[in-house]
Amino acid sequence: MKRMNKYLVKASIFFGMILTVSVMVSGIIFAAEAGKTHSFDINSMEDYKNFAKQCRSNVWSDGMTVSLNTDLDFSSEKTFPAVSYFNGTFKGNNHKITNVRSEDPMFRTIGSEGSVFALELTSVNTSERDRTAAFVSENYGTVEGVTVNSTVNGKTTAGILAAVNGETGIIRACHVTGTLEGDNGTGGIAGRNAGLIEDCTSAARVNTSVRDSGVSTEDIKDILENILITRSINNVENFKTRIDTGGIAGYNLKSGTIRNCETSGITGYSHLGYNTGGIAGRNGGAIEDSVNKGAVFGRKDTGGIAGQQQPEITLDFSKDVLASISDEIDSINLLVTDTLNTTEGITNSTYARLNGISKTLTEVKNSTNTIYNASLDRFDELSESINTNSQTILDATGDIGGDMDYLDDSFDSLSSMSDSLNASIDDIAYAFSLSEDDKNALIARNNQLREDLSYSSNFINEAKNNLLPETPEERKARISDGVAHVNQMMGDVQAIRTYLDGLRQQRDLIVSGAVQTDLSRRETALKSSVSNLLNSLNSIDDASYGLSRFSSSVGGTLSGLPGRVNIHMDSNPVVRAAGNNLYAQLDSLSSQLDSLSAFGRDDSIEVLDNLSAINSRFNSITDLLRNERERLNGKLDEKDLFKDTSNNENSTSRIYRCRNSGNISGDIGVGGIVGTIGIEFDLDPDKDIRRSNDRSLDYSFGVSAVVIESENQASVEGRGNYAGGICGKMETGYITDSKNTGDVEAQDGHFVGGIAGFADGKLNKNTARCRITGKKNVGGISGYGTTLTDNSAAVTILGEEEYAGAVSGQVEKLDASELKGNVYFGGNYGAIDNIDYAGLAEESSVPIGTLLVQFRMGGMLLDMQEAKPGTVLKDVPFPEPEEKEGFFIQWDAPMDTVIEDDLVVNASYYLPVALLNAPENYKDSNKPVIMVDGQFMEEDVLGFSMPEENHYLVEIPEDALTERKIRVHKPEWSRYSLSVNGHEQATEDFGDYLVFVTGERTLDILITKQELPAGKIAAAIAGLVFLILLIVYVNRGGKKKEKKRT
Repeated sequence: MKRMNKYLVKASIFFGMILTVSVMVSGIIFAAEAGKTHSFDINSMEDYKNFAKQCRSNVWSDGMTVSLNTDLDFSSEKTFPAVSYFNGTFKGNNHKITNVRSEDPMFRTIGSEGSVFALELTSVNTSERDRTAAFVSENYGTVEGVTVNSTVNGKTTAGILAAVNGETGIIRACHVTGTLEGDNGTGGIAGRNAGLIEDCTSAARVNTSVRDSGVSTEDIKDILENILITRSINNVENFKTRIDTGGIAGYNLKSGTIRNCETSGITGYSHLGYNTGGIAGRNGGAIEDSVNKGAVFGRKDTGGIAGQQQPEITLDFSKDVLASISDEIDSINLLVTDTLNTTEGITNSTYARLNGISKTLTEVKNSTNTIYNASLDRFDELSESINTNSQTILDATGDIGGDMDYLDDSFDSLSSMSDSLNASIDDIAYAFSLSEDDKNALIARNNQLREDLSYSSNFINEAKNNLLPETPEERKARISDGVAHVNQMMGDVQAIRTYLDGLRQQRDLIVSGAVQTDLSRRETALKSSVSNLLNSLNSIDDASYGLSRFSSSVGGTLSGLPGRVNIHMDSNPVVRAAGNNLYAQLDSLSSQLDSLSAFGRDDSIEVLDNLSAINSRFNSITDLLRNERERLNGKLDEKDLFKDTSNNENSTSRIYRCRNSGNISGDIGVGGIVGTIGIEFDLDPDKDIRRSNDRSLDYSFGVSAVVIESENQASVEGRGNYAGGICGKMETGYITDSKNTGDVEAQDGHFVGGIAGFADGKLNKNTARCRITGKKNVGGISGYGTTLTDNSAAVTILGEEEYAGAVSGQVEKLDASELKGNVYFGGNYGAIDNIDYAGLAEESSVPIGTLLVQFRMGGMLLDMQEAKPGTVLKDVPFPEPEEKEGFFIQWDAPMDTVIEDDLVVNASYYLPVALLNAPENYKDSNKPVIMVDGQFMEEDVLGFSMPEENHYLVEIPEDALTERKIRVHKPEWSRYSLSVNGHEQATEDFGDYLVFVTGERTLDILITKQELPAGKIAAAIAGLVFLILLIVYVNRGGKKKEKKRT
């Protein structure tokens, strides 16, 4: 046995050694595998195709390093192979991939471990699918140093660089250019951002054209399917209109951050779309240290940084009366159980009554649990109320009426354009050398437009005044016929616009000198009537949009459901029933306790003490319920439901240290930084609301959104209500330490303010220095405000009719806790509704800082300088606007202007007047005696006088030239000389004119007749006589010789 054990021990040691060695070898092999590098080089088109094919596997790229070592041109390739899934490292090495045309992006998905660096892509991507992009559809990794120049056309969630940037996604130091079109969730960098976008720039044009927004049968099918899948009617994907359009991101979700980004391209289209912003269309996350320089256009909720800021919503379940009742019931139950377990000193009567009380306590507990459980249902009911609010739908159906208003404007613009074209057709034909056929074609197109205008106008009047046929079939036919004429008119307008655009380009070439033409045709091309017509193409575009919009609305467009919600919630029937049961059970419990007290005299001291404690606990319940019945069975007050918790930069929903210098234009809810701060229509309680504590019936929503240290420097223009230098409509939130120097205008709108048009949140330490135009509720800080503290304004209010003030047009109440420390300087109104209130809102005796001089062109801020009062404008540094070939720049303020208040100096391009004529014609002709070629302003006049015939004194206005050509009509004499300022001037002949070039502006021109001297005349006569005698002599000599011969 010992020998056997010895062998077993040896065997164990041997196998143990083998196992140890095996593990060591495996470890070495594993370590070698782990240290092995995976790489793939792309040196050709075939390499790239192979790479894309390998990436169909979701694991092939794990740990892989891919290097692009050459530029790739796909112009001759029929297809572009998309990379399905990439989770490694892609080094672009600053190479280019160009001429891509595809429905797919370069990468469909970049995984959380994936990264792409230093690459340039040029492409055209068009897709009817969701999540369209040029570079990556869904990014969960890192994209850095990538440049994309693409044209992208998508539907829902579209971006030039990425359609979706997920929570783990990072897009850093990237740049995009090109154009992007999409229906909702459309952004230059990303359509939707839940991650980080940092140090990126966009010069792309995002949703800057009109697309057909009609609803097809397939659209309706998709909408119904989406409603069934999402169980939500108000999901943005169900709206056939543009929603969430941004220069960087269409929708920045609450987990998303956009930091240190800049946009310079145009975003949005006039009077079209909801939630349009220079950086983000809708923002629920953080936007920090970002700048928008491009113009932003939209219809509702339009802003320089964000169109709509969605507050962070926190659901707070507090310990309410039911929780307290539950605690008391537990305590009573313990006392009852303890007393029942007492075997001595308790009578049978007391024991029986305590058993009944125990059962009632169980019922009370069940009722409180029912109400607890129902509280969550009430919350879901509230969310459903938000998402199906009927008022929102009513607001949307009103859009068609608004579209008719737009149509009236369109008809007026088109009628004016048609009249101008009809009046100028001969000048246009002559100036641009149109053939007779071209001229007649343009006349015919204009006549057709006028006929369609007349017909369509009658149709619209019938529709407005309810004069359409009542019979459904006839009504349908009339509408179809009317819409057909409107659509035909759209074709007329587009054809005329295209033709005029060509003529405008030709006119600009004539101005620049690139196209040579004779003087008369040039003058005709530059006539104000012709130029005004050719410069009216933007108005034609607006009119065309009005036609398109009306056609879509009547045709059945699902328009405009997004909007603010009016939250309303009735009491929950489950809660009501459970509350009634609870009160009945507590009444029964009270009666049982009264009976127990009456018949418990024979019990022991210990039992009596417990009964006394039970009564005491029950009295606590009675006190708790004294004031709660109405709250439990009644309706919940909206104001108690939502509590504004906005106070600092830690809010998830924030705009921090951002700047806008691009003009903002919209219809409703327009702001220099953010159009509207408010709860969005498609609230999802599971995703958009953060909960704290446990459930209870006593809950409230904490709402937080902040704008901090942000500045607007550009003009804000609204067509309707709610326009502000920082925020148009502020339903909640906190704006602090922000500044507006851009003019705010809503000519016919209510609630217009230098900081916020309507402010139901907090405005603190903000400054407004601008001009404000509105109709009602107009103020330097807010048109209407609730909480304003330590704000300052230096504003001029224009065009108001009711409720105007240098601080606020109206405030909710004059309460020192909500209104204090606000001041204004100068201007034309008192603080609040033209009244100063000491300590609350009053005039300052000293200027608010130095004076500001703003230099603008077309409303866009070029530069801003500070100046002390009394400074002369010429001493302030002027910016240098971008030069435009063939045009000159004119400032609208005299250089000797003394600056005593904030000043705005506007620059404008102007076409130079090429020729100035003297007011005097030559004798009986229609030709001026003097013509000066130059580059003059339209109001310039040639200084001219004529002391005597052929003597002209000329004063030439200032222009941008150093020399100019002077034309002087020739005299009737055959011999003459021309002198300028006392010196003989060499000239060239040009028809009836003598031409010379000079740099002088004051000219004394004298033409003198040249006479021959007397000596020269006598010599000429003697020479002539000699010549005659010579001829006679020769003739005579010839005759004599002839006679001799004969």
